[in-house]
Amino acid sequence: MKKTSLFVTCIIDQLVPEVGVAVTKILRKTGYSIDFPSEQTCCGQPLFNSGFTEKAKLMAENTIKIFKNSNSVVIPSGSCTAMIRNFYPDLFKNDPNAYKEALNLAKKTFEFTEFLTKQKIQIPRSLMNNKQKKVAYHPSCHLMRELGIKQDPIELLKKITNVTLVPIKNSQNCCGFGGTFSIKYPEISGKMLSEKIEAIKTSKTGIITSCDMSCLMHIGGALKKQKENIKPLHIAQILAGEE
Repeated sequence: MKKTSLFVTCIIDQLVPEVGVAVTKILRKTGYSIDFPSEQTCCGQPLFNSGFTEKAKLMAENTIKIFKNSNSVVIPSGSCTAMIRNFYPDLFKNDPNAYKEALNLAKKTFEFTEFLTKQKIQIPRSLMNNKQKKVAYHPSCHLMRELGIKQDPIELLKKITNVTLVPIKNSQNCCGFGGTFSIKYPEISGKMLSEKIEAIKTSKTGIITSCDMSCLMHIGGALKKQKENIKPLHIAQILAGEE
């Protein structure tokens, strides 16, 4: 049996564990044995983005140590994947040994949809229900801009026969979350969010999906506040046939 490790992210672990369950369900059904180290914590991105480099390094060291012997690491988040792949090596560029270990982890770390696509994993149809649904896809910034992943999620959604993928106007625009950005600049974040919400509503979708739960949490909060009947679901939940 093939093996991989799951880095589940803070938001999924603490707020929406059902997403982690969906990821595990899919990977197991496609022949993978899942290792889930209980010692894992935050990847350190909020600290790194806020300028607390040394504290971010401590969290990075912990993550590198935990997943050192993993065959591969799957993360249901473009944001956390980008931190590990793009910025962990930079954190240790002045320490040759630590840099080598950071680079080793970076090379074997994959965002969830990227992993499914690159490994040519076929998701069993038994995981997908037959209820027709309209789905709109929001490409998160870190996934699209820092990892360059654009088509993998879309191609996976297109393979589901009971899903109609509907377009969103200016879909590549940021939703305004940006982690600490939404806290530091709430007015700008709110304006960006309102434009995203309007585009989603105009699409006449019943579900908004993304590869990052942070974006969906931000978008979902606004939809709930406006009493809109549009459900935010992580792409793993849709691929697993959840409603």
